[in-house]
Amino acid sequence: PGNLVGYRGNINQTYSFLLTGAISGTIWGTTIYTDDSSLVTAAVHSGFVQVGQVVVVTIIILAGQSSYTSSTQNGVTSAG
Repeated sequence: PGNLVGYRGNINQTYSFLLTGAISGTIWGTTIYTDDSSLVTAAVHSGFVQVGQVVVVTIIILAGQSSYTSSTQNGVTSAG
């Protein structure tokens, strides 16, 4: 999926996705991201994948946070 909005409410559920790292969308947060963040961009930002690399990532759905920290990592800047 492009983001995890469709998984909202599935708190503490774990999912694995095959994805290709890309910088193709906006993300909010650092380590913990909003569910409307681009999944492939968050994976690059977090360092789990490089642009163009194909990997399986495992995601745990958490409850919404009261705030999200912005940062620049791996050539990607997230919003707060």
